[in-house]
Amino acid sequence: MSKHKTALVLAGIVTFLTACGSAQSEPTTAVSESVAAVTEAREETITPEPEEPTVEEYSEEYYLEQAKELGIADPSYYDHLMADMNNEQFFTMLKKAHDLRYGEDSNCLIDGWLYYVTDGENQWEGKEPITLGRVVDVTAMADAVYFRGVERDFKQDFWGAMDGLWEEADLTKCNEYLWESHHMQIGLNEEGTITSNPEELIYNAGELNITSWPCVEYISSKFDRISYDYLYTLPENHIFPERDTMTLEEGILFVFHYYRSLYPEPEYIDIEDVGTYNTEIITTELLNKETTLPQASNQKIPGEWHGISYDYQNATWGALSGHSDWFMNERDFQEIHDSGFNMVRIWTSWYQLLSPYLNTPNQVRLDRTGLDYKKVVNLKELEYWDQLLAWAMEYDIHIQICFTDTPGLDISVYEAGWDEWFNTEYCTGEIFKNEEVQQASAEWWRMLSRRYVDIPNTYLSFNLINEPDPESDEIYAEALRPSVEAIWEECPDRLIVCDVETHMPITGEEMAKMGCALSCHDYIPHEFCEIYVDKAIEDPTYYTSMKWPYEDEAGNVINAESAKDIVAYTVGSYNVIKNTAEKYGVGFMVNEFGYFQDGFWEDSGWNPERDGNLPVQSTQVYQAFLQDKISAYKADGVSWVVGAWTGMYADTYTWPIEGADWYEPEHYHYVFNREMLDFWKNINK
Repeated sequence: MSKHKTALVLAGIVTFLTACGSAQSEPTTAVSESVAAVTEAREETITPEPEEPTVEEYSEEYYLEQAKELGIADPSYYDHLMADMNNEQFFTMLKKAHDLRYGEDSNCLIDGWLYYVTDGENQWEGKEPITLGRVVDVTAMADAVYFRGVERDFKQDFWGAMDGLWEEADLTKCNEYLWESHHMQIGLNEEGTITSNPEELIYNAGELNITSWPCVEYISSKFDRISYDYLYTLPENHIFPERDTMTLEEGILFVFHYYRSLYPEPEYIDIEDVGTYNTEIITTELLNKETTLPQASNQKIPGEWHGISYDYQNATWGALSGHSDWFMNERDFQEIHDSGFNMVRIWTSWYQLLSPYLNTPNQVRLDRTGLDYKKVVNLKELEYWDQLLAWAMEYDIHIQICFTDTPGLDISVYEAGWDEWFNTEYCTGEIFKNEEVQQASAEWWRMLSRRYVDIPNTYLSFNLINEPDPESDEIYAEALRPSVEAIWEECPDRLIVCDVETHMPITGEEMAKMGCALSCHDYIPHEFCEIYVDKAIEDPTYYTSMKWPYEDEAGNVINAESAKDIVAYTVGSYNVIKNTAEKYGVGFMVNEFGYFQDGFWEDSGWNPERDGNLPVQSTQVYQAFLQDKISAYKADGVSWVVGAWTGMYADTYTWPIEGADWYEPEHYHYVFNREMLDFWKNINK
């Protein structure tokens, strides 16, 4: 009998004997002796088993052990963790990390580096301590060539940039591509202050002679997808420390977090072959769990939804100057839930679901494989969405999938570059004049509807296109009708939300006639909500002098209630769109409101890390605006989604900014504005 079973049996005997004795005024001698015998037997038989030492999942000790178990780090490294890591050790670990994720034939140029320092003519370098500059160089190179997240953000051809790179042994040929990323536009000028001008960059201690600051900033911005630990954090002065080498322990941790930052290898399948969600991710238990979320339908969008927008691409950064994520983590859902939100509108796109191969003209990509990019999807990206839904269910959060572009667009749209791609005309305009794009869009939405047919509207809704710009209600309806019909053929009651922003020359009537719910983007009054960077810099008092309620140039005082009737540009207003929805018996919501930044920092030479906040309305004024708007929505029983989870006017941000009370949670790559966080928790009670 095991010790655990012996303990249970003996404990039962003691309980029984004690109970027998309690029925008498005094225990008998026999019973007393029996109890004593059992007690003695217990003392002799049962010895406590030593407890297994617990290792905190987010501790360095845990990461080091995981790296050893995965085979990233050789066990012999652990005998001298404080020794300097050499080139061969670093390249070997980096290669193993790639092999684990992408297979032994992964082409990331690390094989070449290994040959260079082991069997090549420079093999003597293999035993030399590796400098931080080289760590950054090689990691950025491997990432740029293989990871392709860089290519997705930059929409540039890194393979072409890498031609001739081997002979140069540096990244100078990549600088013009790397520099396009908003993650990397930071360096030091001759005065040692932060600059975004590549011509002013200098390198310190001679250790960055083969390293570009864009690569430094790129690697410093990457983080572990599970724990949110950064790969490497530069000192505040953005200068490598005097000891510019890594210990083996530091190197193991760096490569382990790098391994967990990598996207899975894409698996492309025809959209017609896409089945249901991964049942190991979205489990029966999750689907059957009790939830606090309200019911939702095309006829009634619940006013209890208090939502935020989340973008793991670029739109949030452009709108609110936040650090756009490359993915969402379970921690995001936990923090969103803890802030009191129960709904998140997540921007995605057709090319994102094809990630990472669509949005560059690279000839090594889909066109070389023979795949038709209009008819295939990356299954790994779909399973990522399965995971998002699973996390949302776990934390009682509704997800609204919102497309920021149109499935089926020709690849030339993306070759046009960021400025033109982000413009509405390029992003969504094609669907209103191209029947082929309309049908392609319909088939993609059919695929998503079929995949998630068993996920109720309680947890999931579809937002067909973010802020489209049709010329009329009729054109809007005819272009989107194939998508709506395809969705409802697979899932007849799926909640479909159609944007009818106040700048559009429509009321949403034709979409409502089809039975689709309507949404309004309420940036009214737009003079108050749209923050123009140039204007804020030219006249620091322009926004700081504003109050809420807002007084316009004509002397009209505007509050949340009067703003409901303001037509910003053409025919639409909050009340016009809401009344249209009520007329046709469909739901209505506000799925964007708040502040919106118009223009980019770098266009005006503004750097938030160096210059602090833009001169805009104070937190108190912004909170008064939000409080008034939300109270007005609540009075109408209307649900709402505020700006974004991260950004200059949200409650989370990439780094602390002067003038706010910030704190940094453990194992989370965002910081929190305490004032805004407390505000949202109070609002969302």
